[in-house]
Amino acid sequence: MREIKFRGFSIDGLGWVYGLPCYDEYGVITEICFYKDFYNGVQFEDVILESIGQYTGLKDVNGMEIYEGDIITDSRKRLFKVEWNDWGWFNRPITNETSYPFFNNGIMKYMEIIGNIYENPELL
Repeated sequence: MREIKFRGFSIDGLGWVYGLPCYDEYGVITEICFYKDFYNGVQFEDVILESIGQYTGLKDVNGMEIYEGDIITDSRKRLFKVEWNDWGWFNRPITNETSYPFFNNGIMKYMEIIGNIYENPELL
């Protein structure tokens, strides 16, 4: 079973926060909830909403978890942005290349994360 988790960039400048989105009384995501440790219980961290991305359940060539919004490259140095559409995860080409038809462990194990759209917009 795929692990369901998200990440978001902390408003307080603490970097990436990993966990599940939390909703306010109006159904709007405002925070990421995460389990810190047994004594502190569940923690809440305000995040920049545009930075929230879901974990794809796959890892790159270096064993790093791949999230929505990551920028990845293949052995030919082509750049792709990880996105979700109605059919599932896919790699949107940043250049005029075609995307890979499948987003699976067989292909992703050869890809490498080189950044993300939030911290590295210059790669787009």
